[in-house]
Parts: sequence; structure tokens; C-alpha cells
Amino acid sequence: AHELDVKALSASDWLREVYNANGDSLYELIQDTEKYEGIGSPEFLKHRYIFEDIPTGLIPMASLGKLLGVQTPLINSVIGIASQFYRVDFMKKGRTVESLGLEGKNKQQIIDYVNGGE
Repeated sequence: AHELDVKALSASDWLREVYNANGDSLYELIQDTEKYEGIGSPEFLKHRYIFEDIPTGLIPMASLGKLLGVQTPLINSVIGIASQFYRVDFMKKGRTVESLGLEGKNKQQIIDYVNGGE
């Protein structure tokens, strides 16, 4: 976000703003968010949290980071571990700058594209 001059809220600030959550820590804020009540952890390993969030969340961040010269070592590690564990090439399945039509674009072209341009 910083590299593209986008002001992004932290998870804590987002919970406060969107859900009116109260708390001093991220844990407390999540616990105070009514919409999250009753949502538990997955009961099995092959869960949509992995098979949706990695290809549509982490892959775009890693791919865009690479294009913009931003290192994403922790994101890359999660992608690598999940790919090995599930024997899935998430980089091939995920939304990369190539599949999003952003390959070869510079920072300003990406900003223009995101803001509705070509």
C-alpha cells in the first residue's frame, strides 16, 4: 500500500472503524466484534481459508510486491509452505500481475488502472 501511495488502515483501525470494536489489542478488538461471534477455526485441513485466501490474497500481494520491488518474505514463506503441504502450485493458480493484466506496468500505470483507467 505504501509503495502505491495508498493509505491503508491497520487491522486494528479497520475493526474500530468498520465494526466499532473496542480494545487495546488486536485480540481484544476481534473478541469485541459481534460479526465474528461463533466463527471457529476450520475443522479440517483442506479448507477454503487456504484454497481461497492464498490464491486471491497472498499471491496478488507477493506478485505485486515483486513487480514494485517490495520484498514479501513472510508472505512468500506462507505460500511456499502451503504449496508444499497441499502439493498445489498456488503461484500457478493464483492471481498474479500477469493474470491481472499488470505485467510490465510501472507504479503510476498501476495507480491509474486501480483508479479506473486503462
